[in-house]
Amino acid sequence: MTTIHLPSLPAAVRTTCDATTSRPATDRSDGPQPPALDRRTLENLGDELSDPAGAMEFAQLFTQMLPQRIDAVEAALSARATDAAVVALLSLKASASMVGARRLAEESSTALEVVGEPSGHEAAVARLRSLAADFQSALGGIIR
Repeated sequence: MTTIHLPSLPAAVRTTCDATTSRPATDRSDGPQPPALDRRTLENLGDELSDPAGAMEFAQLFTQMLPQRIDAVEAALSARATDAAVVALLSLKASASMVGARRLAEESSTALEVVGEPSGHEAAVARLRSLAADFQSALGGIIR
């Protein structure tokens, strides 16, 4: 197995900002929460692919793979394999963003902030699992 060595994330990257409020993404104390499923994002993916059914298939595959993706995050965090945890979280975030799983994408960013803090690992994984279930439920509500 090849190990990928990533440089430390600069503070500007670790603390992303919400585009509408310019507050740190970790500050969820006020304002509306994003949807579990942003249908507009999923529809845009279908438009970009010129294949709405293909976008839906991608979202369903993403949902099927969520348990393994989160297991990979958990395993990397448990092993204190920082590089593997960062790669797994960035992959989860990117895929979640593509299918409109906005809460899950945001939580993936937040989890990046605790990669080096073992005391936060269990809670981060629990939040990822909960938000994955929320997304799965929301997607199930639009599949015919």
